[in-house]
Amino acid sequence: MYRVGAEGWAEFVETNPQLVREQYASAPVNMQAALDVVRRASPSRLTYEEVELELGWPRGRLRSVIGGWRSRHGANYTRPYHICPPNLSPRDDWEMWMDAQQAQALA
Repeated sequence: MYRVGAEGWAEFVETNPQLVREQYASAPVNMQAALDVVRRASPSRLTYEEVELELGWPRGRLRSVIGGWRSRHGANYTRPYHICPPNLSPRDDWEMWMDAQQAQALA
């Protein structure tokens, strides 16, 4: 069941602006491109499919990009964005977004 403001794994969201900038700078080019799309839409939530469409990527590519980036850093690595899994999403899809502070850090 969807809850307003639902989020998955909030404990892994990075809020420190300096660390958000460092994470972005160390991200692969494809991850930076995805983060740019999410930043421009902030604070709105985008589905993974919406990000992929914006970037001209095939369906499932974002999931692969995120997985590769996260695997380099381990399971407890923080991320410069928020996510909502399909079981909590009103759209039954993965969603991602940046809050105003995260987006401002990358502006």
